[in-house]
Amino acid sequence: MKYYAVRNGRASGVYNTWSDCESQVKGFAGNQYKSFASREAAEAYVKGGAVSSGRTAGPVRGRVSGNTRPSGSLPSRSSSSRHSTSYHPYPKPPSCTHIKPSLPVAYVPPPPPTALERVEVYTDGASKNNQARKQGLSKAGLGVYYGPNDSRNFSGRVTGEQTNSRGELEAIQHALQNSAREAKHGNPQLTVIHTDSQYSMDSIQKWSKKWETNGYKTSSGADVANQDLIKSCRRLVNEIEANSGSVEFVKVKGHSGNHGNDMADRLAVEGCTK
Repeated sequence: MKYYAVRNGRASGVYNTWSDCESQVKGFAGNQYKSFASREAAEAYVKGGAVSSGRTAGPVRGRVSGNTRPSGSLPSRSSSSRHSTSYHPYPKPPSCTHIKPSLPVAYVPPPPPTALERVEVYTDGASKNNQARKQGLSKAGLGVYYGPNDSRNFSGRVTGEQTNSRGELEAIQHALQNSAREAKHGNPQLTVIHTDSQYSMDSIQKWSKKWETNGYKTSSGADVANQDLIKSCRRLVNEIEANSGSVEFVKVKGHSGNHGNDMADRLAVEGCTK
């Protein structure tokens, strides 16, 4: 029995068949291999020891014939011998695409929420001839002020009973309608409403929650005044928030030199005559 020793090849070692040996050295540059009659001698050759006996490994009889080859070499693919065996490339390793990488996935924090556009607006109400209100001679107006030469600035006459309180609420209602319209069309805003009416702020933010549960009745059982405007403002706030907008109320002191409040008051006074 022959033992085929590969000292320099794809995988060094001792092989029992020529085909196994050939697959390790064929096409491998600088290959070194021999055949031996004993495994001990073959293993000594693989380990680099001196060789006392043995001969160059050769192909299985009948596989290759023709020109004599140099010791320890195989014919190249360009050999012209008509008896040379056809070239068979070394098989590729099996695919490992099914193996998933074990590297940890880096944490990517979510993007910060987009800041809403901040819109500052001043609202106010005004009335004239309040003493003659029962006789239907009073006049009330509302004013909404965004800034100098802003197309959203508004001056108008109050609907319904002509009182200053309705003017305050209608001015807020007008500002909320503008904000709700923007939010509905995909442009939600943070609307900051500045008012000098504590009554209006509490009616919309605080008292309306209780009134909604008792049918808008006062503690004495009477109907809440201006409830049509309060309900409308409450509904608009909910609509704005449902469309990703927000509303804030800021209390300002009336007639104190606050430019925005003074301009809203001027628009409200003008509205009394419309």
